[in-house]
Formats: sequence, structure tokens, C-alpha cells
Amino acid sequence: MLVYPGLVLHARRLHDMGHSAGLVLVPGVLTVAAFAGWLHVVQFAGPLSTALPLAALAVDGGFALWGCLGSGQAESNRFGTPLAA
Repeated sequence: MLVYPGLVLHARRLHDMGHSAGLVLVPGVLTVAAFAGWLHVVQFAGPLSTALPLAALAVDGGFALWGCLGSGQAESNRFGTPLAA
């Protein structure tokens, strides 16, 4: 239920930082692949089956941390003008 609002908030934050919202695909694809392996929809070979969920968790955490700690652009960028404070 909260996936869509989370994606929208991450996309807006990336635009605020001057980056494309397409970067949301990086942790998204890893997370979907990890869940697919966890639910046994796909089978991964030996070490990949344990490394993929850990990699997805690390990338998701790093992405969230970057979004929280990264500074936005105070001036206009290619995604529009910043909202008034």
C-alpha cells in the first residue's frame, strides 16, 4: 500500500537534488529480484541466492540515507523551480 507514495516521494527528492527520478529503478530492481528469490519465483545459483538480498538491503539503505542527508538545490534546475519555504 505504501510503495507508490514512497516512489513518488523518492522521485520528488531526487528532482530536488537535481537528479533524474530514473535512479529509483536501481534499488527497485534489486528489491524485486530479492523478493522473487525469497518467494522462490526464480532460483538463483548458490552464493547469489544469499548475496542478492544483502546487496538489495545495502543499496536500499544507502539510497535512503543519501536521500535524507543529501542537500537539495536552492536554485532552479531542469526539473523546475524550488518550492517556497
